[in-house]
Formats: sequence, C-alpha cells, structure tokens
Amino acid sequence: VMTDGRLQLQHLHVAYADSVTFDVDVASRGRSTRSYTAGPRAGFVDVLSGTVSYDSGFHKVPVMLRNDNATITIKNSTPFRSNILHVDWFGDHQPKARRI
Repeated sequence: VMTDGRLQLQHLHVAYADSVTFDVDVASRGRSTRSYTAGPRAGFVDVLSGTVSYDSGFHKVPVMLRNDNATITIKNSTPFRSNILHVDWFGDHQPKARRI
C-alpha cells in the first residue's frame, strides 16, 4: 500500500445504458465548475414517432486535478431515466520518496 505521494486524476470513463442525457460536473477549489453532457445531443422526444430516444455507450470526461481537490458529480435534470453502469478513473501517482 502506498500512502504517500500525489495522485493526479486524468480522466473518467462513464459507462451508461438506456439513458437519455445526464451531466458530469467537475469542480475544484479555485476553479469554476465545468459541465460535460452525455447521451443524445438532439431533443429527448422523436418528433415523428413521439417516443423517447435512449442511448448507450461510454463518455470520456477530462478531470486533470489532484484527487483531494476534485469534486465530481453526476446529475440528471430531466424526467427521464439515466442508467450509470460504472465509472472508471485513470490517473498518475507520483511518490514522495523512492526506495534505493
């Protein structure tokens, strides 16, 4: 177990299925909140058929923050469902000291 050093979060992969749309907000101390939208980009309801269009896939979200400064929120502000399957994070750990 490494308990010292710095962990820099680089990006997230959010896997979703049968979702309309959702937002991933990335906030940090001293920076403004950035919002990234996933799911179908066009309107929620198909004009011709009157049905809601659902989408599945992965959404890559850039973070580029230290792990103790990052606040990541996934939110849905629509009346339709969002199914988040899993979130994978990728980062870089730099230890404070090295063994000789």
